[in-house]
Parts: sequence; structure tokens; C-alpha cells
Amino acid sequence: MQKLVQVASTNKGLEKVIQGDEAGNPTEMMEYLSRVQRNNEGSVEMLILVDQQGKALLSDSKTELNINVHEREYFKRNTEYG
Repeated sequence: MQKLVQVASTNKGLEKVIQGDEAGNPTEMMEYLSRVQRNNEGSVEMLILVDQQGKALLSDSKTELNINVHEREYFKRNTEYG
């Protein structure tokens, strides 16, 4: 799982979406996350791209979400909130 996150973190398209860059393409990045999820469906149920505050930006199936993970333990462990 750690390698999967490391590889995804180098994707410049995901970086642009996180930064709110107009050159970022949420639909294209949703399709990218969908491919990654399908290739790892035995260990990954869903992939969600979140910003530094834990607000979901997109997932492997939606480009608009109303999810915030900032209070979840796994997010706190890996950010300044933990």
C-alpha cells in the first residue's frame, strides 16, 4: 500500500488538482484513480484524493464529494493534525 501511495504522489495531474491549478483535470485524474483502484481491488476498496485539510477533492468514481477526513485517525497520523 505504501508503494501505491508513493507512486500516486508523484502524479503531476493529481498535484495540480490538489493545488487548484486550472490546468488540473479532475475527470482525467478520477479515471487515473479508477484504474489504480481496479488494478488493486483486492486490497483497495476506494481511493480518495484529499487536500492538506482533509477535504475530499475527488475519488475513483466521482469528481465532487462532500467528505472531510481531517478527524480520522489515519489522516491525523500522517499530517500536522496528528
